[in-house]
Amino acid sequence: MKEYRNYFFALVMFMQIYGAIAQNEPFLKDKSILETELNFGNVNHFSAGQAAFMCVETLSENEIIVAYRDWENQGYGTVVVGSVSYLETAYGEPVVFASANIYLPKIKMVNDSVFLIVYRDMDLDGKGMLVKGELNNGNIQFEAPIIFSNSMISTSSLIVMNDTTFLIAYKDNSNGFGTLLPGKFVNGSVSLGELQIFNAATSFENVLCRMTDTTFVITYRDAGNGESGTIKTGTIQNEQITLSEPVIFSSSATTEIALAAINSTDFVITYLSGGAMGESIMGKLAGNSVVFTNSWVYCGNAVSGNAVVSLSDSIAVVSYADIGNNNYGTSKIMHIRNDGLIYGDAVIYIEGGAFTTQGSVLSDSTFVLVFRNERNNFSGSSICGKITTDQTIGVEYNTTIHDIAIYPNPTMGFVTVEGSGINKIVVLNMSGQTIETIQPSENETNIDLTHFEKGFYLIKAVWDNQTVIRKVVLE
Repeated sequence: MKEYRNYFFALVMFMQIYGAIAQNEPFLKDKSILETELNFGNVNHFSAGQAAFMCVETLSENEIIVAYRDWENQGYGTVVVGSVSYLETAYGEPVVFASANIYLPKIKMVNDSVFLIVYRDMDLDGKGMLVKGELNNGNIQFEAPIIFSNSMISTSSLIVMNDTTFLIAYKDNSNGFGTLLPGKFVNGSVSLGELQIFNAATSFENVLCRMTDTTFVITYRDAGNGESGTIKTGTIQNEQITLSEPVIFSSSATTEIALAAINSTDFVITYLSGGAMGESIMGKLAGNSVVFTNSWVYCGNAVSGNAVVSLSDSIAVVSYADIGNNNYGTSKIMHIRNDGLIYGDAVIYIEGGAFTTQGSVLSDSTFVLVFRNERNNFSGSSICGKITTDQTIGVEYNTTIHDIAIYPNPTMGFVTVEGSGINKIVVLNMSGQTIETIQPSENETNIDLTHFEKGFYLIKAVWDNQTVIRKVVLE
């Protein structure tokens, strides 16, 4: 009886797939994508009252540590350890790491027991602070904090390169410049190196990402260049930092930047483009520079609190508050291919505002998100997600991935869409409304946008088995 039931479910699934293709729905016939699902456990809480600026690091597959600003306790910097089992997290007692009103903590593990936290101390005029902590038989001990910036800081980031070297990035509010500060561990103690400016202009959204023991990338919003999303690659050896020339990955005003390494050379960036939609882009280290694929829209609405975690060379997950859908906490699987990203369906993990989301990988199939929970009086909350693969479908699928080129972009009025075998091209406004549909007869299609108002538009190309959406700017 069980065998017949499994056969029936497989048959129903196959008929649904066939029906989607027959109706020209945007359905990608890729076996790995069809069989992959994203599921979540229950929401757990690590703070009884309001919390803010939470961040999370993985201690092991079954244990995490969260740092946050405890709104209910004078804004003190606080950490708490959580034990994960079957997608549920049980938290221990919180421990204060800074008896001060703190902002913007970032935490990184040095090894299985030692970790670093950087933060802004508002009781010391916003100075940048660094504290070292250690887990010892269930207890957490902290050394005295170190001032790493006598100026007020903002938008800080922290990475540990190896067991001797770490790196801090931040905006120095005295001049707005993007600043890097290397540090090292000597006989268990922390020492700081020389400051280096990575952008001599106001720099926001500074995000570091470790690629290897000696290489890293840093993304930022460059106020000196139209708020564009910008990246530099760097190397660090013996506390000496070498940086590449900047490369722009988004010419629009770019906010909510998140960054994750896929492997030692490839990475993915997610961001809010022009305040209008969630976009992503894949990058690859190429010598002293970076090459990018096309950008990919993962949410047609504005997003907040981007977080991206990379589980393997082929799977990552982006999580965000969907502003166009009541700020619901939402995640999507990112299928990583050589020529770009393919997104799964949106999965809502909480029907309510999920703000300042951060994530960390637990294993090659599980991860944890921490966020400020609007539904629970803005308490600090977490949820675990798991990627599962359905092995019931034994059909081989076409894995061809189509793409289009659009040029010029930005445009003064006319654009050319280049791509083979396209069934139709749809022009949409930023509300998702169709404003023009075109049936292409050749591989190149010219579109006249001169009768539309200036702004952002979406170009959607539809094949039998796939849909690709690109943004175009009409100036």
